[in-house]
Amino acid sequence: SSYMSLWSRIDFMDDSLEFENFLVFNLKGADLMYRPKITYKMRNMRFSFGLDIFDGHSDGYFGQFADSDRVYFQLTYVF
Repeated sequence: SSYMSLWSRIDFMDDSLEFENFLVFNLKGADLMYRPKITYKMRNMRFSFGLDIFDGHSDGYFGQFADSDRVYFQLTYVF
């Protein structure tokens, strides 16, 4: 199987707000993983909210996780 990935990031509000997208998909079928993420940067701290979305046929690389999407929050302190 052949897969392709796309990644993009856009910064707003003087680089304190960041939108990031990561997509991996199968070129032959509807097997994919999509990871959007939003990060807010404030001094030494970063707050992130993201999703991991899987889709495809149950025998596909990502499709086997189609019922296991997740939401996550992350707090990072940089020193």
